[in-house]
Amino acid sequence: MPNPRHVTILQVVQEYLEEEIEKYPPLQRVLDALIYRISRQPEVGARVPHPGSPRFLVKSIYRHPIPCVLTLLYQHTDREVIIELAKVDG
Repeated sequence: MPNPRHVTILQVVQEYLEEEIEKYPPLQRVLDALIYRISRQPEVGARVPHPGSPRFLVKSIYRHPIPCVLTLLYQHTDREVIIELAKVDG
């Protein structure tokens, strides 16, 4: 397995995620799992058409007992993954 890349979450996205996790604490486990996955396999997400560097979209799966889906939009380099957008549905 490749070495994990450093993951950076934009400040506004971090604030949003903190608010959502405060409402529903188990969401932290979902976020941690997605970060773990994209730091090791950054092209696992669906590629999003973008004129600049490629962006990827990844969603958590809906699974009981966590009644929500977390979606992350990110880009990556050889050393870093940058999470630019997050959305919680549910």
